[in-house]
Amino acid sequence: MSDVGDEEPRPADPPMDGDGPWSTDPPMDGDGPWPTDPPMDGDGPRPADPPTGEDGPWPGDPPLDAEDRRILDGLRRVHASADPVPDTLLDRLRFVLALENVMGEVLSMTEEIGAAPGARGGEESRTITFDSESLTIMVAITVRDDERVRLDGWLAPVGDHLVELRTSRGLIVTRADDQGRFTLEGVPRGLAQIVIRQALDVGPRGTILAVTPSMVF
Repeated sequence: MSDVGDEEPRPADPPMDGDGPWSTDPPMDGDGPWPTDPPMDGDGPRPADPPTGEDGPWPGDPPLDAEDRRILDGLRRVHASADPVPDTLLDRLRFVLALENVMGEVLSMTEEIGAAPGARGGEESRTITFDSESLTIMVAITVRDDERVRLDGWLAPVGDHLVELRTSRGLIVTRADDQGRFTLEGVPRGLAQIVIRQALDVGPRGTILAVTPSMVF
């Protein structure tokens, strides 16, 4: 066994400075931990996406030719014939946008019995019930002709209520009687919504108590 004093001394550690713990380490700067790392800037490391247009989503796609356009025109005609845009679409959109301004408790349709909304002519009828925690409305819709229907409705609980029927052709207002019953004749077919207001002899600007979802007569 050799004496401790006979062991060879360990070489001195390299100096510690701003270049890193070892003199052989590369410098640390804003370009990243290693000199080979690419710089990060506001453009990001990913190259810009190729533009899109008639030439296709990628530059290698060929442009649309006459045959492509002929096929697209044919598809457009088939779609227009099989599923055309309804003539009343614009009126329906205006009606729905107008309903967005009506504030009040929205009732839920809980039951519908009778003919489909598109039935024409004769005395077809259907009954719809709307319900909420505070009010129930039952409406019987009777078709008079291709243009008009009759509404017979009942409110529960009864009270001094104005019944406002909003249609795509205007507003129809009536008053429920002391039994909660109301009748509207000559109602135009199409989209409609019922608004129940507190009457109290204040006219159609009374407080809105409830509104139904839009429906089709």
